[in-house]
Amino acid sequence: MKKLELKSKFDVVICIFSAIHYNTNYNELEDTLTNFYNHLENGGILIYDLSFNYDNWIEGFVSVDTMVEEELKIARICQSTLKNGIFNANFVFLVKYNDKFDFDIDEHHLGVFEIDEVINIMNEIGFKTYIYGDFTFEIWESGKCQRPIFVGIKKVKQIGENNMRIAVSVSDDEKFTEHFGRAQKFLIYEFDGEKTEFLDRRESKKIPGEKHQWGKSLKIVDDCDVVICLQIGMTAKPGLKSAGKKVVEDEGRVEEVLNRFVEHEKFMNKPLNF
Repeated sequence: MKKLELKSKFDVVICIFSAIHYNTNYNELEDTLTNFYNHLENGGILIYDLSFNYDNWIEGFVSVDTMVEEELKIARICQSTLKNGIFNANFVFLVKYNDKFDFDIDEHHLGVFEIDEVINIMNEIGFKTYIYGDFTFEIWESGKCQRPIFVGIKKVKQIGENNMRIAVSVSDDEKFTEHFGRAQKFLIYEFDGEKTEFLDRRESKKIPGEKHQWGKSLKIVDDCDVVICLQIGMTAKPGLKSAGKKVVEDEGRVEEVLNRFVEHEKFMNKPLNF
């Protein structure tokens, strides 16, 4: 989950049935949730459950689940034991089939988290967060021992009236500027006249060897005012300008070309003193 990279964006990401708990600390959880965020379209939805949390945790609780059929009988037994925020879940399976007995132990290391801390992480990443109880439309309430179902909506960051949104077409390693039509990735920034803030990472899939794919890139940066790229084709450049985009061609590391553009904008907008 932390390193998942599908090179695409989605309307919905779902991670349920306690899978999120394979993150065993808050740093891992934040990395995973950030990765989910980066895989979502603006306005996209993340859904996951937080089965094990400090609100519903009962230390030493023994759970027994059974399944009984005519020839097959299965029991799963587990005891809740927490150490350093990690639930060392040893599920013991007892199986009886045609009068023969067998058993197995299924071991998992699962992170247990504070609800409020998870909400803070979600908000800091950029989600608008809602919590529902037990896969219903009822809002989750502390103390009811419900399974919290987190629903996060990727907020579309709004820029101020005089702010500028900048798209930088970058190489696959995101270190250098790339040709606009060939770029698979774009880094999006907001410039408020004084400082820049990173907003988003977007991907534009290209078909290797196919020409004139700049329209795919234009769609990705449609909400941007400025496009900074290594180079741009003779057809794409007027196409971007007719779409109201300022085009800047510059070569170098991303932070360097972005800084050059920002400093130029500051200089050009500096009031003249006679």
